[in-house]
Amino acid sequence: MENSDESQVCTETISEQFDVVKTKTTKSHVMEYGDKSIKSEVVGNFEGSCDAPSIQNKFLNYLSKTVTSIKDQFEREYTAWDSRDVKLHYLYNRYIETKDPIDALELQDEIQHRQLIDYKFERISKSVNLTLKQGLKNHDCYKTLVNLYIDVCGYDEYSLKHFNVLAELCNTNTDAPKIIKDMCPSRE
Repeated sequence: MENSDESQVCTETISEQFDVVKTKTTKSHVMEYGDKSIKSEVVGNFEGSCDAPSIQNKFLNYLSKTVTSIKDQFEREYTAWDSRDVKLHYLYNRYIETKDPIDALELQDEIQHRQLIDYKFERISKSVNLTLKQGLKNHDCYKTLVNLYIDVCGYDEYSLKHFNVLAELCNTNTDAPKIIKDMCPSRE
């Protein structure tokens, strides 16, 4: 994320970003996993920062090819989707069937919403230096933070995957309720 903040995400490729991060990282081993065919794509395609229509179309075409291969694989073997991803799969399949620009925008909105949630929880983890290994120790605090998050940020199934951060916040000496309130803008 620091590299993305410092660089031109609409021109820097995934490969270039990986090389920069690998060079700057000194206290751990930088590893590369997954589909390496996207290394020539610009970083902004994945962070939602480059919103030119051609980039959106390129991303949706890539997504279409990826999901088509996933669908082929699904037909060959049984695959279960994470319940948090059902909405994403629904929106994607609807777009593939209709090719409607409105459906494409809904899919893009869902992806950007997920990226924002990921970013907010990652930012909290880094800001209070959470290790995410201690587990739930204070059930009352956790229940309070979950209810506060739902009141302040709204309920979203995708957010549930990050609730371990709330449990870890309860293990710190921080003002956890203030952190949650600052996390989301007022919904009034």
